[in-house]
Amino acid sequence: MQLGLLDAIHSVASAPGGDEAVIIDSTRRAYRVAGLGQPQLLDGDISAATFIDDRRLVVAGTGGLRIEDTQQHTKLALYAHDAAAKTIAATTADGGWVAAAFEDGVLWRKHLSTNAAGELQVGPLTGGLPLAITDDGTTLFAIGGELRAWRPDGKVDVIAKPITPLLALATVDQTHVLALAEAGVHLVELDHAASLPSPTVLLAKSAALARSGGLLAAPTVTGGVEVIDPLVDWRWALATPQKGQAPFSVVDIAPDGSRVLGGSATEVFVWTLDLPADTDATKAWLANQTNATADNPSGPLGWN
Repeated sequence: MQLGLLDAIHSVASAPGGDEAVIIDSTRRAYRVAGLGQPQLLDGDISAATFIDDRRLVVAGTGGLRIEDTQQHTKLALYAHDAAAKTIAATTADGGWVAAAFEDGVLWRKHLSTNAAGELQVGPLTGGLPLAITDDGTTLFAIGGELRAWRPDGKVDVIAKPITPLLALATVDQTHVLALAEAGVHLVELDHAASLPSPTVLLAKSAALARSGGLLAAPTVTGGVEVIDPLVDWRWALATPQKGQAPFSVVDIAPDGSRVLGGSATEVFVWTLDLPADTDATKAWLANQTNATADNPSGPLGWN
């Protein structure tokens, strides 16, 4: 699809497997795009979208939310609501959960396997409401200078009180969440209310969080691209601008953290991160690495 046919891009939602995405422009037209085939225009004015899994998409259209299933070729009304949705979050765990924040201040959630649903009034929204949802349906949101958790039983807890507004949230596991602010990314424990912990500092003013895996990608102040793992406070450079090459100004990361995209004014690059997914894969991955050792990224090298 030629980018010139689109108005300014408002948001992009990627499928967990990275095979397709939904692009929403500033006029609320939305297109489902993939590596093969023509982009598919979605029906109605679309304000937000997210993927539950690689075949099911939650769309916030005129009059509420719906689920579109590419395998079954069905559209299912999920929730009727007149105000536009600002943010949607979803997970396949525990039979599937969907949460959405609407511009009139309603925060809505549904357990797809039981059809149990609930609403929470958080106040009118002028901008987006950062959302994340854990495997048990705990819905995390940042508002009023606080990071809050809406538990499956309906209770709302204050998890942390940030100093600056949060830009995005992503779950790491059942007990931790990454909270992205302008100053950096914070690793927050969900079971202990506290002040927001010190962040892993970003070198630039923007970053993209993976939906799982605990990684983020960001442009650097020199126009390069770096990947950061806040869980171990480790960062590494993917690219540095070469002579005559335009700096990378747009950086994104796949929902599962497996790929990183970097874009300049004239070029787009995609890197695949060959990282182990479990203990056995880690052993094999380490066996293929150098026999050099270091206690930290900048420490002296030793040898096995």
